[in-house]
Amino acid sequence: MEFIDGFGLVAVICTSSAVIPQLVTTIKKKKASEVSMAMFIVLLTGKALWVYYGFEKKTFPSSPPTFSQYV
Repeated sequence: MEFIDGFGLVAVICTSSAVIPQLVTTIKKKKASEVSMAMFIVLLTGKALWVYYGFEKKTFPSSPPTFSQYV
């Protein structure tokens, strides 16, 4: 495994587990009206690592993202 693949692995873990802090906050407070700051930080870190990983591996999306991809 190359060093850069470690960044990809951490990105996978961050983006996949980002919802856990929100679930914990929601269960503890018994309401989902606010977003957990920890979730936001973990998700943002994961996304940043994905961007870095993509640049290093030179793997870019074939087309720019569209609004429909996020809905």
